[in-house]
Amino acid sequence: LGAVPDAVRPGAPLRLDSAGDGDLAKRLQQIIAGPRQAGEPALSEFVSRQGRRTEIFHHPAGDGGHVVTLLDVTERRNAEEMLAQAQKLESLGRMTGGVAHDFNNFLTVIVGSIDLLRGSIGRDPALRQRLDTMTNAAERATRLIRQLLDFARPPPLQPENINLGPVVHEALPLIHRA
Repeated sequence: LGAVPDAVRPGAPLRLDSAGDGDLAKRLQQIIAGPRQAGEPALSEFVSRQGRRTEIFHHPAGDGGHVVTLLDVTERRNAEEMLAQAQKLESLGRMTGGVAHDFNNFLTVIVGSIDLLRGSIGRDPALRQRLDTMTNAAERATRLIRQLLDFARPPPLQPENINLGPVVHEALPLIHRA
């Protein structure tokens, strides 16, 4: 909260004017004064100017007081956002791989048809030039498909040798106790 350490003690009442962060104090006052039925708890989130996220749980006490729990959830929210981003990238990779395989199938038919045509057109230079242009385009498409598939595939594992001696040595006392 940015409050002075003396103003914050476990279980001790906290005056909103000593909370340190004026914006948070205002938000707490809004929650407490908010239009809810008597005794109904509220859960909301506050984002400070510095980007810190605080989860606020407010429960009116029966004696007219308030129980307010503040929990800094910044790291948890950041981790959740990173996980969501990773899941989106994984989905994009799967979709890219599927599209690349479909295009590869189409390209196989196109390249096969070009080869069949090449054998049946004779020596006509204009037709051969058109088929060469088609072949070059198909080769560029093949390179593009390889790039898409490289993007879609997970990177290969990089196995490495490690010395397990120190790990086993540290674990021996635990094993002997068990």
